[in-house]
Amino acid sequence: MQISELLSDSVFQLNLLLWMAKEQPSDNWYVRPLLHELGYEVHLIDDTFRFPEKLSETLRSSELEISNAPKPDVMLHNMDDKKALYFEAKVGSFGPESSSSKQAMGHLLACNADVFSEVYQPLKEPLLCYLIGNAEELEEMTACLEQLSGKLSAAGLKPGRYSVHGLKQQDTDIVYCWDAEFAEFASAQGKQQVVLRGLEEDTDPAPLFLVCSADDYDDSDKQDFLRRVLIAKIHRALLCRLHKLSPGDSIELDARELLEEVSEGLARFLGRDSQKNSIRLIRQNVFQRLIEYWEERLPDVMHYSDYCLQVCFSTAEQKNRVLEWLEDENKTRFKSTRPAEPEDDRQPTLF
Repeated sequence: MQISELLSDSVFQLNLLLWMAKEQPSDNWYVRPLLHELGYEVHLIDDTFRFPEKLSETLRSSELEISNAPKPDVMLHNMDDKKALYFEAKVGSFGPESSSSKQAMGHLLACNADVFSEVYQPLKEPLLCYLIGNAEELEEMTACLEQLSGKLSAAGLKPGRYSVHGLKQQDTDIVYCWDAEFAEFASAQGKQQVVLRGLEEDTDPAPLFLVCSADDYDDSDKQDFLRRVLIAKIHRALLCRLHKLSPGDSIELDARELLEEVSEGLARFLGRDSQKNSIRLIRQNVFQRLIEYWEERLPDVMHYSDYCLQVCFSTAEQKNRVLEWLEDENKTRFKSTRPAEPEDDRQPTLF
């Protein structure tokens, strides 16, 4: 993927924010932890904001088209001062008459301090942060949010504070830019910072994806790519665990735990729907494939019970056969197609 394509890719933007909020060595960071350095940590990812019932009823009866269930891409918190950064990532700026304005007005109302603090106690003060893939469009995006805020105020509603951020390419680096509103709110110095450096012009973004939901893309090819990224991570995690398993010992593999592992602990912050979709993918496209292949060849090695894959090698030969098969991707052939919906979604997620 070209660097210019990365800047406007919604999943890349989401994961860039997560890396920026992730603690990393100060002298050897993968992505500069700019937001972590400012005191912010992940609060939730891709989860719906639930308005208080009274305001929700007001929005349903409003003449304005306002999303009653806005879903921020990422929300960060700073527990020291009870502040929150409420992020929405977009390819670029849009106008007040755009279809995106319905959602934007929902975000603006969600970031009213009184409304937000009622939903997310003990957090008190939020800032809506729009991240766009082209830093040259900051003024246009700011003007749009200003107009939408005015429209809400004219209707007797109370929008919250907002800020606009952007990305730009600088040689082989990616630079993160922000406005004066964010600088004041988060005590950020300057106006921009290099957050990713030394990229090749044709970069594989997969290593950057800490979390990836295929539902973040409308394009079916991109959805398939994201499912392949997750399955590849699960594949590696399986190999690592089974290599350590001694003959005679057993192991229970839980899709939820594997998802937590390959996301470096971030999957627990995903919204419920995103968690379920990822867990279903692991169970149906990986666990089921393993059972179907080995149930006749080595009938006593693998069992599927209570949504967990149980593995026990009786001999070193059995272990070697399974590992040899797993290490050959031409043999394993884990499918990346969307898993079937019917499954007992009453099973707990990572919440």
